Amino acid sequence: MSKPFGTKHPRDGILNERQHAVIDCMRMKFTDKQSMAYLKSLGFDGNQMTLYRDKKRVNAVKMERLVHIAQFEFQHQHIDRIDNTELALKLMWQNYHIERDPWKKFQMLKDIITVQPYLSSYYDASKLIIENRPDIIDNLKNLQSEENGEDYKLSLPAKTLPDRARSEGSARSGETDLNRKF
Repeated sequence: MSKPFGTKHPRDGILNERQHAVIDCMRMKFTDKQSMAYLKSLGFDGNQMTLYRDKKRVNAVKMERLVHIAQFEFQHQHIDRIDNTELALKLMWQNYHIERDPWKKFQMLKDIITVQPYLSSYYDASKLIIENRPDIIDNLKNLQSEENGEDYKLSLPAKTLPDRARSEGSARSGETDLNRKF
């Protein structure tokens, strides 16, 4: 039984499941024949023209998908990577304590040390994002006040980023400094 063509993918709602499978084919550099076989193995029926239409659609919505990722998926992916890395470290330490062979324990310690810079960079990126977004800092303060039994008020930025840059201006007659970090 084939899957319906219009079913939206839960990841982004921009492309359907078949089009996400077509992206997989494009990533794996499949020929048209290989792509058709792959799609059929996933339960998608269709012909070569359907494949071409799906590829065209995927290419047409690249910017829309990028904006969606920047707005919504980045935060989830960032948190998932932190959680996965912390879980991996926890499991690595558990295996380290179970292992009896000194050489294997040494190898495990090397692996643990190898993973730590990744986790550190995730935390540094989180800190940088929070420091450069006053609305996030306000929301964190509001969450802390809620935990203390005070009212919770969601803080939204008073100005958008471009408005903020325009209002701050620069040294030369109101022009914005595009090289400034946000």
